[in-house]
Amino acid sequence: MPVFPRPADLGEIIACSLDGFGPAARAVTVDFPPDLPQVMADPPIMERIIVNLIGNALRYSPTGSPLLLTAGAYGDQVELRVIDRGPGIPEAERDRAFMPFERLGDTSSPTGGGSGSRCPAA
Repeated sequence: MPVFPRPADLGEIIACSLDGFGPAARAVTVDFPPDLPQVMADPPIMERIIVNLIGNALRYSPTGSPLLLTAGAYGDQVELRVIDRGPGIPEAERDRAFMPFERLGDTSSPTGGGSGSRCPAA
């Protein structure tokens, strides 16, 4: 898959990512510093990654346990954290979790959260 990184606003990417979750997005708290610098990213690909992370966190978190998205600048990098209270990935399966197309036994949903972005791809 070709990637076309460019300066992008992480807050806008997050907003677009949450847009596809509808009412479920209310269970997500976003806490970013106001001076967060732009990131070098391909916004549609970054959005897809974030949708997958949020979807997994919402799926496996206990009911009534909100998610927290935080970000911070560390030197010339920006770190995004998706914090939940779910059971986590068993240690024996953690390496496998990052293999392409790996679902770690979850076959309950053939697709991720959201129905596609309504945000501009630019």
